Amino acid sequence: MQAIKVGCAGWSIPRQSLALFGEGESMLARYATRFPVVEVNSSFYRPHKPATYAKWASSVPRDFRFSVKLPKMISHELALRQCGPVLDRFLGEAEALGGKLGGFLLQLPPSHVLDARVASTFFRLFRRRSDAPLVCEPRHASWFSSAAEALLQRYDVGRVGADPALVEEAGRPDAGSPWPYWRWHGSPR
Repeated sequence: MQAIKVGCAGWSIPRQSLALFGEGESMLARYATRFPVVEVNSSFYRPHKPATYAKWASSVPRDFRFSVKLPKMISHELALRQCGPVLDRFLGEAEALGGKLGGFLLQLPPSHVLDARVASTFFRLFRRRSDAPLVCEPRHASWFSSAAEALLQRYDVGRVGADPALVEEAGRPDAGSPWPYWRWHGSPR
C-alpha cells in the first residue's frame, strides 16, 4: 500500500493561516513545512525557466515532490497534435527539478473527445522523452471506456480521480494506476 501524500495546487498561503506553517525564506519553503507535495499549476499558463524550477527544488526538503501540469498549449490549443517541440521545451524546463520531480499532470478540456490515434501518438511521443509518472485528467465521457483504459495502460498513464466528477467514473483514479492521483476542485462550490 502506498503512502498517501496531500498537497495543493500552488503554494500561496492566506495571511490568516501563516501561523500554521513553519518559517521559511519563501512562501514555497514555508508551504513545505506542512505539505510534502505541490502541484505546479502555473506551468499550464506559462513556461518557467529551468533556473526557476531549480530554485524551487533547492528550497524544499529532500523528500518533497513536485507534480507539474503540462502546458495549455499542448492539451488545449494543439489538442495533443504536433506538439513535439513544445513538449521538448517544457520537459527541458521541468527536468531542472531533478529528483524532486514527482510526475506530470495532463488535464484535457471537457470538449476533448477521445481520438485513440491522436492520444496514442501523443503518449508514445511523451514516453520517448520521459519515463516520469504521468496522469491524465480527461473531462469528456468518451475517455471512460475499456478502450480508453487500455490505451492509458499501454503507455503507463494513470487517470486522475476528480471532484466534481463530470461522469461517475471520473471520481476515482483508475484501479491499476501506478500513481493514484486525485484533484479535488471543490464540489459543488
